[in-house]
Amino acid sequence: MSEARQLVQTWDDAARDALETVRGLEPADFQRSTVLPGWQVHDVVAHLAHLEGVCAGFSQPLGGTVQEVSEEHPEPGINDIARAGVHARRDRTPSDLVEELESACAERRARLAQIDVDDPDAIAIGEFAALGWPLLGLLRNRPTDLWVHEQELRMATGLPLRLTGSGADHVAAVLQRAFPMALRRLPAGTTVVLRVTGQRDLTLAAQMGEDGRAKGVEPPASTGSSEPSATLEMSEETWLLLGSGRVAPEEAEVTVHGDDAVARQVLRQLNVMP
Repeated sequence: MSEARQLVQTWDDAARDALETVRGLEPADFQRSTVLPGWQVHDVVAHLAHLEGVCAGFSQPLGGTVQEVSEEHPEPGINDIARAGVHARRDRTPSDLVEELESACAERRARLAQIDVDDPDAIAIGEFAALGWPLLGLLRNRPTDLWVHEQELRMATGLPLRLTGSGADHVAAVLQRAFPMALRRLPAGTTVVLRVTGQRDLTLAAQMGEDGRAKGVEPPASTGSSEPSATLEMSEETWLLLGSGRVAPEEAEVTVHGDDAVARQVLRQLNVMP
């Protein structure tokens, strides 16, 4: 199966998981605060309904279109568009938001089935096309966004995180590839090992090169030294939350061996998501 087709399946799985969680929310849950500063559950569900609706080609409410955002921001970024979409849905009821998200996912599923997702020149559907987003880039982005925001909803309402499934696997793969970036601005030769306990039971290692770029290495034999500069040990739940910026490094349960200053910098730089 091609990468694009696999990503379509991953998005579909992540969307169904997110909808399952959203459908289980009580009306009072929509007023609960989330780990995102200033955002309640209502805002998170509005955000998901907005972006899935954009991907499905749905028309947007007043104030929530790319064109309107562009009036304030000549080159709007995804965060500008996300905030506008949430604000445009402030007055919508919980049931309206759930219905919008369900309809958007169904429409997007139908549209994806009608296009050649393997076309390397394919452009994203809807308003993302106005931003020049390629379809493949959007397919890589949406499962991550869905999984991360679903976990915010689950944390806000006392549900356990969803650590298994296609969405979690997709985010874990993103974080594995991005791990060397957490060593940026550290001295050449710095080596860090990350041990993740749980079902995934991962050991990752990266080393900063003389060219100022870090790369993954085999832990620990290929690091070029007998001991890494620092070793971090944490649960997979903590790793996924740190990597998605949903827990502060100083609040995370992490065991550190070696250089504490190096470990603190790496922990601050594990987050690769807005």
